[in-house]
Amino acid sequence: MPEPTSPLSRTAHDADDDPASLARRLQVEIEAEAERRRRRDPDLARHERELERAWAAVSPPGADGDPDAVLLDRLDRLALVDVDVPVGSRPGIRQVKAFLRKLLYWYLRHLADQVNAFTGVVTRFAHRVDARLRALEEALDLEHLDELVDLPEPSSAVAGAVTARVDVGPVAVCTCGRGSLVAAFDPALVAHGVDPRPERLVEASRAGHDVRPADPVEHLRGLAPGSVRTVVLTGVIEQLPLGPARRLLDLARRAVGDGGRLVVVATDPARRDTVTRDLLAGRGLAPETWAHLARRAGDAVELVDTGDPVFERLVVVDVGGGSGAAV
Repeated sequence: MPEPTSPLSRTAHDADDDPASLARRLQVEIEAEAERRRRRDPDLARHERELERAWAAVSPPGADGDPDAVLLDRLDRLALVDVDVPVGSRPGIRQVKAFLRKLLYWYLRHLADQVNAFTGVVTRFAHRVDARLRALEEALDLEHLDELVDLPEPSSAVAGAVTARVDVGPVAVCTCGRGSLVAAFDPALVAHGVDPRPERLVEASRAGHDVRPADPVEHLRGLAPGSVRTVVLTGVIEQLPLGPARRLLDLARRAVGDGGRLVVVATDPARRDTVTRDLLAGRGLAPETWAHLARRAGDAVELVDTGDPVFERLVVVDVGGGSGAAV
């Protein structure tokens, strides 16, 4: 009798995978399926929020998925200092404690009133800051950019141009999309990719490539300096304004360390179609701008023509290598 199959896909080489690779693959497919169901049924997202609120009401500090909401809730609960101290129930001692409480009540009340006034102001200020930040996030509408704009996927010609200029690993690809760049690297270089959209990773994960659902900024921040020797930046950089783009570049430089290499695979915003130009107004930097930022950081930079109509030029950066000339 045939064995029942898992709702998650299985491949012929699953049995040969090490546990870590199999766990990553399962995580990718589970998160991708969850994301697909959320998009099909808006009620699921509402139910998730209700469950999160219910859990936050009974969970210990920091256990909830939204740490900001937990902190504000804890701040509300702990803002009031109570001077009505307990006296216990042991005979004799209870009477002594009650006497001391009555004796010191006027003094403790005076101190508590001042502390409570201060914490009340702090609590109101924290809630106002939270409300303003939420209003800014809603105005920017960052959460819906992925739904409105399809990020371009590097072609085989671009992948070949990238791999031709990477000869040392480990390699981190941020963000890897459907995994075409990760798949193009020689296995000896130990390449892995991260992408915040798990549904895009399923195909590469099934093919056995090391792809992980993660935010590229947090991933680079968590890497020890020099733990990877090459970082490829692409995908999500199309959505970044100048400030976040510079911070991402700094994190990538820190991850590879002096002597490491960065490859920036970016489109030219001036060549975007009308819809993409409107939706990503002020976001994304041209290859020449990435090269300028790297040179200002003291790196050697080379601009490489790819012959691709979308990703026309690569930015190849040797970290700590001084100034370089475009070719």
